[in-house]
Amino acid sequence: MPRMTAARAAVEILKREGVTNAFGVPGAAINPFYKALKEGGGISHTLARHVEGASHMAEGYTRAKAGNIGVCIGTSGPAGTDMITGLYSAIADSIPILCITGQAPVSKLHKEDFQAVDIASIAKPVTKAATTVLEAAQVPGVFQQAFHLMRSGPSTLAATDAWLAAHESAAPALRRLVLEARDDLARALRAQARDASAG
Repeated sequence: MPRMTAARAAVEILKREGVTNAFGVPGAAINPFYKALKEGGGISHTLARHVEGASHMAEGYTRAKAGNIGVCIGTSGPAGTDMITGLYSAIADSIPILCITGQAPVSKLHKEDFQAVDIASIAKPVTKAATTVLEAAQVPGVFQQAFHLMRSGPSTLAATDAWLAAHESAAPALRRLVLEARDDLARALRAQARDASAG
């Protein structure tokens, strides 16, 4: 079975969730994700001049049409902190957006290394959830949870710190997890729709 990088798995999940547009600024730690975005096709990217602007663009995209989920992408460190103003703006009006950042290698985290900011802790006060992905196998569950939370009521969400190195290959188990995550989400959304129509 062909292997899939964690970055490519993330892109495939975004596409399955209906994401067609993303806004952001490339940088070293997120470039593997951008490569997967280009190779995967199906998601149009708008280059922003600044990551804070990209987070506001994602918010505006969500507001523009019911069902849109704005996605903001940035690299590690300052790019993640630059997203906080956009996250705050979105949560103030209960606008769901998904912010994805790159991250320094796991071995560098919590060591005050270059751009190894604990963005999940910084983002928690202005999000419904903020997560640091430490292993490739976490990608499907983190993204599944992100979309479930964004669609389950007023919220803003940042699934940040997705360390998606290009060399990090996902085993066949990761591919299975991606498909299971999609199926679990579909079941949860059907149950939510049944509950809403019954109540």
